[in-house]
Amino acid sequence: MGIAELVTDELVAAYSRDGAVRLRQAFGPEWIATLTAGIERNIAEPSDRGRFWDRDADGRTTFYDSQSWLHTPEYRDFAFRSDVAEIAGRLMEVEAVNFFFDAVFVRSAGTQFRTPFHQDEPYWSVEGFDACSAWMPLVPVERASTLEFVAGSHRWTQKFRQENFGALTGDDRDRAPCRSPTSRATGTPTRSSDGPWSPVTCWCSTPGSSMAGPATWPPTGT
Repeated sequence: MGIAELVTDELVAAYSRDGAVRLRQAFGPEWIATLTAGIERNIAEPSDRGRFWDRDADGRTTFYDSQSWLHTPEYRDFAFRSDVAEIAGRLMEVEAVNFFFDAVFVRSAGTQFRTPFHQDEPYWSVEGFDACSAWMPLVPVERASTLEFVAGSHRWTQKFRQENFGALTGDDRDRAPCRSPTSRATGTPTRSSDGPWSPVTCWCSTPGSSMAGPATWPPTGT
């Protein structure tokens, strides 16, 4: 399937309107195999940023690392040789795309570790609508365990301060101070509090399918 068939005009319009889209079978089994090998290498040889965010009484874990493409050749191959940059460029309707960040999350089957609603942008060194984040599972993910997005929230005028992930993970490296306390004085509301939380968008996911959205939407991982 060509990029024009995958990223249709209707999908580009949905990306602009809703801030999140799903691309079915965006990447073939060869890339799934490549990235799976990369994860195995990454866990065995983590970067200085790598850590286990959670480990429960049954030994189930949540592993996290970032900027791993610098030492994991499988990630680097995907970033620079797959169609991911062209897909992002078409969604954002731009002519050039710069790759600046990767993150990997590996959860043992059955783990209950959950991340809170948050915006990505406060943690990044870029801001604005021309920043596309692509998420892709390497195993099937049921709807109850997939990412959730608040449709249209990327257009909200309010920018939320960083969540204290250090309190969640118990790791001081996750205690990032708010970049701009004046303009980001509001904490991200929770799903249970009052607010424009409808509609919440999420999809069952299969290996090779990807979800994409700008840095300004607040998703949650489950």
